[in-house]
Amino acid sequence: MSIQIDKFRPPYGRLTRLQANSILQDQEIIMWSVLSKDYDQSLQANICLKNTIHTSKNGSIVLFHDSLKAENTLKKILPTYLNYFTDKGFTFSAL
Repeated sequence: MSIQIDKFRPPYGRLTRLQANSILQDQEIIMWSVLSKDYDQSLQANICLKNTIHTSKNGSIVLFHDSLKAENTLKKILPTYLNYFTDKGFTFSAL
């Protein structure tokens, strides 16, 4: 069984033109517009949340991380983040 991957997010949001040209033959490249920095363990969760809300707007692609490094912060801020924008009438979708 093979898995069809049609979207690609470059690690660290970086790739060369050659890499992009190669990837674009089979996949769409997706870049984020808001980096939550949930992985930064020196950043307090409430500051991470405030910064992420402040920089998000209609159409933003917000990057949260599914990693051990980000787990504690993500658990603290993601529900509040989603509720904040849901209460303002925004909707969300996974890419």
